[in-house]
Amino acid sequence: MSKNNFFDDKLYRFVLFIMVLVLGSFAVVGIMRINSSIRDAVVTLFETGESKIVDFEFKKLFKNTNGKRAQQMAWFTGIKMNKDSLLNPSQIMLGAYDSRANSNFRSILRLEDSLKTHLPLMQIYTTWGSRPENKFPVAEVKSILNLGSLPLITWEPWLNSFNAVQYPDIRDIKERSKHGLTDIANGFYDRYLRDWARDAKAAKVPIFLRFAHEMNDPFRYPWGPHNNSIDEYIQAWQHVHSVFDSLGVENVIWVWSPHVSYEGYEAFYPGQEYVDYIATNILNYGEGMEWSNWYSFDKLFKFHYDKFALYQKPMMIAEFGTLEYGGNKSQWFSDALTNFPEKYPMVKALLFFHVENDNTAILKTFDWYFIEDSSCVNVISKSINGWK
Repeated sequence: MSKNNFFDDKLYRFVLFIMVLVLGSFAVVGIMRINSSIRDAVVTLFETGESKIVDFEFKKLFKNTNGKRAQQMAWFTGIKMNKDSLLNPSQIMLGAYDSRANSNFRSILRLEDSLKTHLPLMQIYTTWGSRPENKFPVAEVKSILNLGSLPLITWEPWLNSFNAVQYPDIRDIKERSKHGLTDIANGFYDRYLRDWARDAKAAKVPIFLRFAHEMNDPFRYPWGPHNNSIDEYIQAWQHVHSVFDSLGVENVIWVWSPHVSYEGYEAFYPGQEYVDYIATNILNYGEGMEWSNWYSFDKLFKFHYDKFALYQKPMMIAEFGTLEYGGNKSQWFSDALTNFPEKYPMVKALLFFHVENDNTAILKTFDWYFIEDSSCVNVISKSINGWK
């Protein structure tokens, strides 16, 4: 690195730090001390500043990346603005969620480099609420679009972050999760939904939206069957969809994603007109949990693939990965991915679950990361680059 480039980089980082510090301080003070109308203006100003910073950082770090990447993903560039084409792409759309990723997604680009491929889809997780961080993820989506990919947003209806003053009809926080989906269906959260939907529409690009995933898991999420009935879930899904429809939001691709480990998930299906993609997670826990064993991908997925096929919808593996307890991790990936398009022609998207500190299991944390495992990287790269 030349001396001039070194000082330019230091100056850039210093300016970036000062911008974040000033805007952050202003927003915090404003939110604490001023009335709601001015507070909204302050938050808007902060979000605008954040967007400018993301643009600045992107141009600095990836000024030569976007054009090359677009050329190398020419097949995807040609369809990514066409929702109908995304329902039946000519190739499987690979993607990833990476727990190390921030708003510039450098860690996902490193994963691409390691696998010698490009990932048309990048997944982000976001939660419901009335805080600024619960709004539509404008900065992250903008970065993904700048890189030439499209976002898959897993949108989790946690209800405990809503301000009761702003949402006077909602239940007390201790009771909010119980039958919370009915409250969504009854319009108690429509203010939030409308704002989010408008921002999604303003993105002006297709957005894969995975709302209230794994709704049939009775242990993990508050929108599950331990708090809500099947009918409550379906009514909530249909209501959310109708709010988007009422605002003319046509760029969202609705992804229904049950947990296949629990029987009876078919009953949660919201209806053909409300679903564009059917997704699930295929994660091999091996012997990492008392209830689990080492299973191949085919063992975990084939039966459910045949059931999903009856809906005549494109499919997605929204979370794909394996642990190393009880078997050979790289062999698992090789067996799963070799000739995958021929074995599962209705699967149109597959996203790696690249997470190093997964704490969603009870009392345990798991590492699904594989980029440092050269054996895994090599077999994955060989398999996906060998697809016809």
